[in-house]
Amino acid sequence: MDSETFVRFTHGEESAFEVLFKEYSAYMLVFARRFVSEEYISDVIQDIFLQVWNRRSEFASADSVKSYLFTSVKNQCLNILRQEDVKSRYLQSLTEEDFEDHILDVEVYTLLYKAISELPSRYRTAIEMSLNGDRLEEIARIMGTTVDAVKAYKKRGKELLRKKLSSLYGVALAEILLNLIH
Repeated sequence: MDSETFVRFTHGEESAFEVLFKEYSAYMLVFARRFVSEEYISDVIQDIFLQVWNRRSEFASADSVKSYLFTSVKNQCLNILRQEDVKSRYLQSLTEEDFEDHILDVEVYTLLYKAISELPSRYRTAIEMSLNGDRLEEIARIMGTTVDAVKAYKKRGKELLRKKLSSLYGVALAEILLNLIH
């Protein structure tokens, strides 16, 4: 990228950014392929160009942009490799029993969230926010109501859930599901 294009780029001119993209994206793709599989490459490149665009005023020269591009590709690819390594080690450590427990957890939460999604909006909001770890005061503030009203919404919501879940899945499973709500 020549100095005139660089100046236009730092001032936010999109056509100058397109020049930068056309000039370096193919090189970055080839470089990234040395590190990670094809499934990650386009996301890595897009993320980096977005970062460059957002930080365009911070670059001192066209060479600093080029250096940033390739350093960023390398770093993001290494991060992906680390994440894949952690994921691989985790998957190898799972026993069949762990896997079945995980599937059961997912199914239980799916049942609960499906039932919650069918509640009236005030009850649903209070319970969902509670499940996300929000305190009563925060829920009340966001909902524009009092803490006592939030407690009432949660209580009534749990009663409706208990009735629905008991009729669908039995009392025991309904109680297990409702114990997940604080």
